[in-house]
Amino acid sequence: MGLSARKLTLLVAFPLFLAFSPTWAGDGNSLLVNCQKFEQLEQEKDKNNDLLSAAQIGTCMGTVNGVFETIILVNSVIPKDIQVCYPESITTGQHIRIVMKFLKDNPEQLHLNEAYLIRAAALKAFPCK
Repeated sequence: MGLSARKLTLLVAFPLFLAFSPTWAGDGNSLLVNCQKFEQLEQEKDKNNDLLSAAQIGTCMGTVNGVFETIILVNSVIPKDIQVCYPESITTGQHIRIVMKFLKDNPEQLHLNEAYLIRAAALKAFPCK
């Protein structure tokens, strides 16, 4: 069973996107800062939600959701052993908490690209069996 040109392009392009993303893409350090605001809001510790906090929360949610959707799209064209098998009921909050735990547990990787780190956290939490 051969791969279509579109699937082959995705298969080649996604790893390149993660490895050679533009310099404007954030790293784990910025992702951690932005997602900590989400975590604070969830725990109701951050009573003073200012515009910066709102922007950080939006950046965290948008980045995590964007990578989440990309993973789902690419799953169909990559080998099963590197696919992420999300449960159907996963929420944005749960996904962010999984990413936060991964970032906090792996501070030596915070210099890496945020999309790579989000995918690594998802793969660790939800590997396909």
